[in-house]
Amino acid sequence: MIDKVDIRIPWLTPFSREIGDVIAQLRHGHVYPFRPAKFYSCVGDLRESHGIDAILHLNYKFSRDHKTSSKLEIIDAGKKTIVEMAEIIRRIINIDPFECELMRLDLASDIFGVPVHVVRDLARFRYKRFATRIEKSFEIELEFRAMGTADSQTFNAGRRPNFIRIYNKIKELYGQWLKLKQRCERFNKQMKSFDMSAEQLYYGARFCPTFEGFCLAEGFECFEGLTVTRIERQIGAAQFPEELRLFGDLRNAHLFNPFTAVKILPSGVIRSFEQPPPGVSIRDWLAAMGLDRLRQEFGNSHQACSYVQKYGNGNGKRVLESLFSIMPPERPPITETEIFEAYARSTERQVTGAKAINVYLPPRHEETNQITRGGIKVLPATREDRWP
Repeated sequence: MIDKVDIRIPWLTPFSREIGDVIAQLRHGHVYPFRPAKFYSCVGDLRESHGIDAILHLNYKFSRDHKTSSKLEIIDAGKKTIVEMAEIIRRIINIDPFECELMRLDLASDIFGVPVHVVRDLARFRYKRFATRIEKSFEIELEFRAMGTADSQTFNAGRRPNFIRIYNKIKELYGQWLKLKQRCERFNKQMKSFDMSAEQLYYGARFCPTFEGFCLAEGFECFEGLTVTRIERQIGAAQFPEELRLFGDLRNAHLFNPFTAVKILPSGVIRSFEQPPPGVSIRDWLAAMGLDRLRQEFGNSHQACSYVQKYGNGNGKRVLESLFSIMPPERPPITETEIFEAYARSTERQVTGAKAINVYLPPRHEETNQITRGGIKVLPATREDRWP
């Protein structure tokens, strides 16, 4: 999908009448919603002031030719079609949006049922040597960074402004949901300090949705055991390919493969041991992980089960039955084709303007379509789903 879009606004570009009045007032000082910034003379969030999902960065401070340019950052580009993004640009500047130059572009692919650490171990990057114990290698222009806790992981390969980011999308959404919940609680707590009736407090309070509802609004149908790893390619500065330099080029973004530098090593079937299911003790969960590791060591399940029965002191069959009952389902190995198809499919919906319940669908591999979890089955897209 097209997850983030930043547009360059050249020097002396005319602004629309809706924004022009506020821009004119900046000659006499900063006015709402603009404030001073580090790299630009001022930055304004247009969502609350004008109802436009964009942030406007005016007049870059470090321009060499004194012809300062500006930047338009489109908010939540991953939820919008190309037409909707173009309409946002038209509301701010009086030029053809499809002729605007791109400043930053994030293209993402969502892989279901594969943890971050599995992608990290199987992924290799062309033109760069992969090493897990160095942070920077100035000889090969590689920056490796791994951050996270037991619940969340982020893995970066490359250097800004052109690099690849791999992270746990569900955990990222959970962090956003926690921040939203904290803001709602803080707002409701401050309201109690005012002299208001119970009815006013009730109707003025902010209610945070459930995590499942929050995920559904973001395009994911969340259920127990869902694992989504996002592979994201960030492009910026002079690193844009010839196929994607202007905003109008995004109409063919679904035909461009941004992950050609990512190579996936062959592997067997994948099981996601991200977190134990409800009611399963950590001891049993670790035992299930050990059984899966034993299967990998022997090369097949039959020899692994024979090993457990041999050294189970008569309890091998019962141990195997208890572990198989909590074992997460298998999914086919991740492939480079799967990564591209997941990206192309979601991006095509943005390009064509197709309306879908869930934009972030898994790839169209027949084997991945058979993955079920919690009574939810992933179905392939039909021709009616792909075109408006």
